[in-house]
Amino acid sequence: MAFIRQTDDEIKETAHSENKKSFAQDYRFWIVWFGMLVCSFLFFGISIWLPTYLIEAKGFEKEGMSSITSLSWLFALGFVLACGFLADKTRRPSLMATILFSLTAVFLTVAVFIPNPILAGLCMGLAMGCQGGVFHLSNMLMVKYSTPETAGRAAGLIGFTNIMGGFSSYIMGWLRDLSGGDFSSSIAMLIFTALLGLAAYLFSIKRESAELRLSPIHVQKIQA
Repeated sequence: MAFIRQTDDEIKETAHSENKKSFAQDYRFWIVWFGMLVCSFLFFGISIWLPTYLIEAKGFEKEGMSSITSLSWLFALGFVLACGFLADKTRRPSLMATILFSLTAVFLTVAVFIPNPILAGLCMGLAMGCQGGVFHLSNMLMVKYSTPETAGRAAGLIGFTNIMGGFSSYIMGWLRDLSGGDFSSSIAMLIFTALLGLAAYLFSIKRESAELRLSPIHVQKIQA
């Protein structure tokens, strides 16, 4: 009982201090902001250049390109729904975002080196789908680290990353032109960007795990 009371007091004290602190003073919000910037960069870069990549680099006909491109958007929708469900179940959105950035880097790497064009296209689509999941998790974390009074400002800062991420298509095009039409440098840039997102979220996993152990639900289980 003493442990339960102590844990409950720790939860209340943590919640009180978090409410007093602005979201701008919470380093985790800026991790989410940076992760959203990386996510926007990856999502728009892949989605805008995917049709051209499939035709020029993988030799797809227009019909096949359209099928893979449409499937990629379905992947994104599927990841959004799956991440919403799993985030509620696991209550580990930061860990999930870390995993999604890892998978994105893996899928992009496989897409570059695998000889089968269909599998390469599917890997590109799955990489895009993973970032659809990160979009959802970022919005959820934005709500978590802000308050009703500051949610508008927090959402504005997060939304700004969508505009900045749109520049990825220009950078990819510039790298492609420098390489004489080869997409290797563009994809390598996306892989490096995904690793940056992975590295950023690693800093919030430990704090998230500690909060989960001290959560009211955990205390209720102990009392039961």
